[in-house]
Amino acid sequence: MQVNKENTLDFATLKETKKQLELNDLSDLASEIERILLKNRVKNTEYFLIDFCPPQIEIILSMLGYLKKENKNQDYIKIFDKWNSLPDYR
Repeated sequence: MQVNKENTLDFATLKETKKQLELNDLSDLASEIERILLKNRVKNTEYFLIDFCPPQIEIILSMLGYLKKENKNQDYIKIFDKWNSLPDYR
């Protein structure tokens, strides 16, 4: 997979996503986020390469969609939009 800004997410987005995955008993995906944080950092940046397949991203989007609907929180809307904009998902 080629690294470019479009298929990366920032540290804060990944940490909050991981936190929410853990709170929603999605530990397998939380572990995958941890792997990305440990191994997929784009050199000299605060961005990380996202190498998830579409079904994994769909699970994350479902969870974030529920959170943004229930909480009407701008942070969840921004995080949802970032995940939804990944080119391998669109």
